[in-house]
Amino acid sequence: MKRKGICSVCGCTDNEGCGEGCTWFDLNHSLCSVCWQLSAAQRLRKRDAALADLERRLDRIHTEKVLLELRLSVLTPEPGKRKPQRTTPAQHPRFPNRKEARK
Repeated sequence: MKRKGICSVCGCTDNEGCGEGCTWFDLNHSLCSVCWQLSAAQRLRKRDAALADLERRLDRIHTEKVLLELRLSVLTPEPGKRKPQRTTPAQHPRFPNRKEARK
């Protein structure tokens, strides 16, 4: 519970401040400057950890994107090339005319 004149983190007061010396950081006089600096450092560490996690996710997404593009390029013909057509057994180069081969 926050009370005016008592730091909510370390418990220092107007009469007995922190050993390093502190001032009130907020208008409610519920957070001293030393504790704010500590909490700011913790917030920065959390932010840095979140940024590192986001960077790892982006790297993974980028890698997946590159792999998908590679797979797609293998499966999709180039714009100027015709797609190879399937040949029926009668059109196959090794068996030009199956009916003749049976005779």
